[in-house]
Amino acid sequence: MTTEHWKGPVDIFVICYEPTPILKQCLESIRKCTNSIEHRVIVIEGKRSAAENRNIALAQVTSPWFVMMDDDVIVTPGWLDTLLTYIDDSIGQIQPKLLFPNSQVFAAEKVFTTPWGDNTVVGMDEEDHGQFDYVRVSELLSGTCCLYNTRILDICSFDTDYQGAQWEDCDFSMQIRRSGFYLLYCGEATVYHHHLYRNPISKNFTHFKNKWFGNRDLTRRGVLYIGFACDLNCIFCYYKHTQEKKFRSLQELKQECDGFRRFYGNTHVDISGGEPTIYPKIVQLVEHCRTINLAPSIITHGQRLTKELVETLRQAGAEDFLVSYHGPEEEHDSLVQKTGGYRLMRSGIENIINANILFRTNTVVTQFNYKVLPTLAREFLDVKPRVVNFIMFNPFEEWIGLTGQNFQVRYNDAAPYLMEAVSLLSSQRIEVHVRYMPLCLFSGFEKHVMNFPQMPFDKWEWDFKCGHPLRSEYDYLYYAVMESRKRYDQCGPCQKCSLRLICSGLPKQYARTFGWDEVKPQDGMLLRDPIHFNTQKVTVTPSPVSAPPLSVNSGKDLIMVYPWLKDSDPLILHQVMPLEDIKPLCSPMHRSIKSAAHASLCLAGTLGGRWLKQRLPGPMQQWISSLVKKVAS
Repeated sequence: MTTEHWKGPVDIFVICYEPTPILKQCLESIRKCTNSIEHRVIVIEGKRSAAENRNIALAQVTSPWFVMMDDDVIVTPGWLDTLLTYIDDSIGQIQPKLLFPNSQVFAAEKVFTTPWGDNTVVGMDEEDHGQFDYVRVSELLSGTCCLYNTRILDICSFDTDYQGAQWEDCDFSMQIRRSGFYLLYCGEATVYHHHLYRNPISKNFTHFKNKWFGNRDLTRRGVLYIGFACDLNCIFCYYKHTQEKKFRSLQELKQECDGFRRFYGNTHVDISGGEPTIYPKIVQLVEHCRTINLAPSIITHGQRLTKELVETLRQAGAEDFLVSYHGPEEEHDSLVQKTGGYRLMRSGIENIINANILFRTNTVVTQFNYKVLPTLAREFLDVKPRVVNFIMFNPFEEWIGLTGQNFQVRYNDAAPYLMEAVSLLSSQRIEVHVRYMPLCLFSGFEKHVMNFPQMPFDKWEWDFKCGHPLRSEYDYLYYAVMESRKRYDQCGPCQKCSLRLICSGLPKQYARTFGWDEVKPQDGMLLRDPIHFNTQKVTVTPSPVSAPPLSVNSGKDLIMVYPWLKDSDPLILHQVMPLEDIKPLCSPMHRSIKSAAHASLCLAGTLGGRWLKQRLPGPMQQWISSLVKKVAS
């Protein structure tokens, strides 16, 4: 739409804490530079927070599009005409290029540098040579001077928990974006900003991050494999093709638990197999875990959970049980290939409940049980597990190289039944997860999906054992996506999807069998927060009906535009780097050793370094050379 189609007027609100000489200059610039557009100027003055003053302005909006600006802004000829050129029902906010009075750049758009909310102002303090005169759909905008769509006011208002004048505008921008509207940076229009009232209130940024990127507790749960011996032969067993199925020694398992607690910092451990309840020394192992404050859970088929064993494990310190529960009786017995298995499992669950122990359930979704998942959900409503996991078959170990199996179900076929089951359970406040489901095929239920990028934030999932403790979200995501890429692909349609950074895609084995026809690439800005759909205090509504105007340079990928983001965002790093070039992260000590080794290697290449090394005995020369090369690599 161009200004020729604009039937105006435009409300222009100037937000003022208290009058200054700059306010007069601001109003005079509006008078001189906005004469081609019918408008009315309203000064909102008061010694209140910026959020409070801005909300007073919102209450007085009368025009379909309105401007809000700080009182230290000086506009330039044609600024509003240019912004109005790009108005569209799908756009909620348009920001011009902001310059300091000395013509250096104050701000183009803003970009998130990490998935957890850190962000940067593009272009700040650079000399303006027209490099930011582009128009682009953006992740975040400043509220210094912006044109807004009145349609956002049904959903958005300024958060008065922000003190003073900082971050409340970014919060408003996030509300607009999360409500389904686009944010547009328009560098073709320019205004000047005197930057008078920036008061660095750290509490405001903390509030911003907690509100939009909160609830980011990282899992401290490990998994302990006692060996792959089992007395069942489930058709989908991950270890069905594993040759070595004997149990490990108790001493070896205790040592591994000690490492989990003291080296990796785990607080919980899932004891898995094979089948832990047939491990002769399971009680001693559970007791040891409790002794070292590593809360143990037992993953089990549930068919050997007698009253006596459950009570013994409870007294030993078992925190809970994770029971394999694959359907109503007929479907469950068929999948575990044991007649009467369902009744034994249900008896085990009753014994758990009677012992006053909590439990969780795992259900592998297959061709043989997907249609009865709503029925299964009703059974869960009776026994009330603390967590229900529906697991799409995740090919790993020897399964990766095999073709599709007759028990595998297509995602599209299973999704409607899963959605019904999830709705039943979540309506009764039972925590329910769907693991390894492409996000694009679970629309409206994305917050329940747990793919590899979501695993670090699920306290019931396991962390990654990589030779050093995981100390930050960066570390967790780095390894989570690395593991995902070993088993999953994002080919063809996935490369066009706005969810691809936070979704695993399709298993390689699945894609070879069923192809890529099912996936439904999602339009819009690239989503970069793995728990975007789980963020509290936010209602994500569908995107507006219309797409951004064609004149917007929205086709350019964020990754291509800002390649430097790979240095701060592990999800983008994995998108742009081949898997073979992704190396394990080093601990700080390892990095120091590695750095010293590289320096030594460089020294050895100099005349003095070679002379020094040649003074040593031959075997020591060889040992030093091999050691340095090994560590440096």
